Amino acid sequence: MAYTRLRLKCPVVLLVLTPTSALADRYSTPIDLGCGEVRPLVLALDTLTPVTDEEVAADRPVLTVLAIANNPTEDEAALKALLAALASLDGSSSSLYSDYVIAALSATALGSLEKLMKLKDYEFRTEMIGRPYREGQAKGRIEALFTILEARGITLSEAERERVAATTDLDTLDALVRRAARAERTEDLFEGEPELGR
Repeated sequence: MAYTRLRLKCPVVLLVLTPTSALADRYSTPIDLGCGEVRPLVLALDTLTPVTDEEVAADRPVLTVLAIANNPTEDEAALKALLAALASLDGSSSSLYSDYVIAALSATALGSLEKLMKLKDYEFRTEMIGRPYREGQAKGRIEALFTILEARGITLSEAERERVAATTDLDTLDALVRRAARAERTEDLFEGEPELGR
């Protein structure tokens, strides 16, 4: 901080983010630099409430992400605001914050967020969020496919299971799920997709 103040010739502030209010008290004490002291500005993340206004979220995207990541909710207004916040960030920042918030949200909240993204035809701004989202869609289809086959008494070889599990194209997986619903044997599943059954 002393170096930054000297270099920029302006006042500087030390912002400390803590997960709890109890820790906020601990880190709010002044720091003696020997030539003065620094008084940290401490923000306890458990005191934040999710932003529900999309305009506010777009204006303050980092605060919006921090608030919902530390106080996960399934509230639709808060999730819509989160999408507005992520869309307002530049590419490099949106990668960091989207990963952070997705890791923090519960499975139920992520499901609600996914539905909203489909309804709003949300465009992913980075691969950091787009890739995991698409991988999640593929994984869901693969699990459904295996469940249907098991219910119908159709057993795939280990090699066939691995090939299906490695498939990421959603259209191909959708076709396989439809075939699985009426398949009588393994060959019926791979009809039209011979490279997957090899």
